[in-house]
Amino acid sequence: AGQQDDREFLRQALQGVKARGEVSTLDRAWLSAHNYMGDKPLADPEGLLRVLQYNDIAQTELGRSLPIIGTEGGSYTAGPLSDQARSALVTDAMRYMQTSREPYNFAYSYWIIANSLGGGGDSSFEWQALFQPGYTSPIVDALRRL
Repeated sequence: AGQQDDREFLRQALQGVKARGEVSTLDRAWLSAHNYMGDKPLADPEGLLRVLQYNDIAQTELGRSLPIIGTEGGSYTAGPLSDQARSALVTDAMRYMQTSREPYNFAYSYWIIANSLGGGGDSSFEWQALFQPGYTSPIVDALRRL
């Protein structure tokens, strides 16, 4: 949801690396994915499985995959989504990573474990944190059961 499409940015970046004859710099590189799901189902390529699109771009531009590490993710959404539904989405994502992930897809990370409790200073993120003053998200118990 940025000002530029992340997929097009990746494509142009890889094309630029190729044009400069510097593809070997990617031999030990990896891609970071912010594959937030919002309220999308697990199989939606605009959410958790955005990594499939990244891999397609790498295959097209480089002829090979690059490792992908999910450095931010989650199911928060500004619209109505119950704690139970949010917990199910996150645990489904973690279960997918445990049992079905692609060989180039190395991690999926919930983006904010603690905000103010972890020393964060931006209060606008507080509602998305798993641990908040006086509150623990039901996602935590769902992940423990997983």
